[in-house]
Amino acid sequence: MSKAPEKIQRLRAALSHHEGDRVPVGEFFWTGFLKRARARWGADFDPYRHFDLDYIVITPNMDPRIQSFQILKQEGEEILLKTGFGATIRCGLKGDLHPNAYGSQMIAELYIEQLEPIVAGLLESRAGV
Repeated sequence: MSKAPEKIQRLRAALSHHEGDRVPVGEFFWTGFLKRARARWGADFDPYRHFDLDYIVITPNMDPRIQSFQILKQEGEEILLKTGFGATIRCGLKGDLHPNAYGSQMIAELYIEQLEPIVAGLLESRAGV
C-alpha cells in the first residue's frame, strides 16, 4: 500500500500550522553525494525512496537562458567562466571564489560536475613537475 496519502496529510498539517503525527522530512542532495551514492549502490539509487523522505525538493534552473556554464579562460590555476545569467565568475584550483551572485550549493555542484575534470588534469600536470 502507498504511503503517499500519509505523507500528503503530514505536509498539509505542517503547512497549515497544525500538529501532525511527526515533522515532515526532506533533504537537499548535492550532485557530488548522488554521484558517489549511485557509484556505490547502483545507477538506479533514489535517496528519496531509500530514506523514505516525505517530500522531494525541486529547484528549477532560474537562468534566463538555460545553458551550461562556459569556460572562458583557463590560465594556470585560475578558471574564468560565464553563467546563464551572463555573470562572469573567477575561481581558483582549490575552489576559492570571488564574490558572485550564485549560492554556495550551485558553485559546489558546478565545481564537482564541470570543473573537477579540469582541476584533476591540473593536479596531474603539477605532480609530473
